[in-house]
Amino acid sequence: MIDNTLRILLYAVMLCASAASAQVVTAKTPLRPLDAVVADLLKTARVPGGIEVTRGCDELEPKPFEVATAPTSDALTSLSQVERTLTWQKIGTSYLVTITPVGGPRVASVGLPALQLKAKNLAEASDFLLQQQAVQNRIAELRLSEVPDNIGFSSIHERETRDVSLPAGTLREDLNALATVFGAAIWQLDQRECGGRRSFRLSWIAK
Repeated sequence: MIDNTLRILLYAVMLCASAASAQVVTAKTPLRPLDAVVADLLKTARVPGGIEVTRGCDELEPKPFEVATAPTSDALTSLSQVERTLTWQKIGTSYLVTITPVGGPRVASVGLPALQLKAKNLAEASDFLLQQQAVQNRIAELRLSEVPDNIGFSSIHERETRDVSLPAGTLREDLNALATVFGAAIWQLDQRECGGRRSFRLSWIAK
């Protein structure tokens, strides 16, 4: 009788744990900004993609988000329902997430023609994109200054020169294509306007 009672209790605990793991947002989790939550989600799933953040003077407010174990698309959908500033789309095998607490024109929206490039690593490839005339014109138009980023060490996916063909598209679409070419890489582009100063930073947060 006691064994049966213990089995029933254990089963109930397992059901509760299972239900909790399917949730994406809970009240008993550490406070984290939304971009960090999305980054952890993509890293855990080991999928290529990018995060584009447009903000003002304020940092993204840390909140008790939980990535949990839901499939990537389901988790992003749940996050977008909680945070209306977040939108996302899946392009092939990659994910593109935008977080826009502040509106306005974005450098990543600039259109680029079809491109051919040779690059050994993501730093070379993304620098090639940023040096395109259309991108430079958009940077000047928006009066943006680039904030340097520490690219860090090369990954195992960055040991040989690659020939990359990019169809005509936007800067963000090309960055997502590079993320796929170089494995499950993840980029983040932060565009900020604060006190009359406008800046952007492009980082590869996973390689």
